[in-house]
Amino acid sequence: MRGSVVSVAVLVLIGAMCFAGLGLLTASRARTTEMVSGLMNLIMMPMWILSGVFFSSANFPAAMQPLIKVLPLTALNDALRAVILDGASLAAVALPPRSAWRGVRSRSRSRSRSSAGYDGPPGATPAASRRGLRRDRAARARRRDLGRRQHRTRALPCAYSPVYRSGGSA
Repeated sequence: MRGSVVSVAVLVLIGAMCFAGLGLLTASRARTTEMVSGLMNLIMMPMWILSGVFFSSANFPAAMQPLIKVLPLTALNDALRAVILDGASLAAVALPPRSAWRGVRSRSRSRSRSSAGYDGPPGATPAASRRGLRRDRAARARRRDLGRRQHRTRALPCAYSPVYRSGGSA
């Protein structure tokens, strides 16, 4: 190993936090445990296959290379290999400087300014959209509270109820 143990530890910690966040994001969208495992397989399998963990990602066609470079596991693999095999420092494997991201940020800002920060239907005002959102939230809250109330008031058979004493329905 040519690189620093501290650099490897920092990269492993950053990678663990990134993938834990990815797992939490995926799990927050699923309704059941089975769905979580299916979604995680859907997300992680392409990363394992394409990112160069088991074999070189350079063997894939040139058309797939931009997709492969976007995968987070590819960046982590490349950084760990650079530190361990080449002895690179953390500064050498870090993200590009902020000046490289300014073009991306300015393009996204110009898009949001053109729509004035409003993504609602054409012809509707932002205030009308907010009222609609509030109405939807209120309706969801009413349905949720109604379900809780029905659950609380549902009678369970006990020794003092007529259902329990008669042995059947009341």
